[in-house]
Amino acid sequence: MIRKSVYLLFLVPAQIAFAQEEDARIVQYNTEEPFLEGHAPHHHFTMYYNSKLDQDIQPFWKHLRETYDKYKHDHMRIVKIDCATHESICIRENITHFPTFKLFIDGERKRITFHGKEDIPTLIAFIEDQLIKAARMGDK
Repeated sequence: MIRKSVYLLFLVPAQIAFAQEEDARIVQYNTEEPFLEGHAPHHHFTMYYNSKLDQDIQPFWKHLRETYDKYKHDHMRIVKIDCATHESICIRENITHFPTFKLFIDGERKRITFHGKEDIPTLIAFIEDQLIKAARMGDK
């Protein structure tokens, strides 16, 4: 039986094989399971986009991932979901515009939607700020 799978980060099959060699942080989710269930203690910074509308998003996303990878944060996954292909996930996550950025702390425990300037330094500052806040809350 072949199960439908959602490949996050690299959704094109040819890119998946290449990406798995390059990045151990690629995560595969089954569409029959709740999104991100059972993936704590990992954090996920997720970009929801529509490949039919956002033709120029790939270079931006690659640059964000490469920039963030310099930090080598072992508990962080950088993820992207094409809502044109995986509409059910985007509906469940209440995605209403593209791109939408969300940070999931400890799997699904805490979801934070990014609102701000969509550039690399601002997004990385958002991720780091939220991780620091989450760590402080965990210490209490």
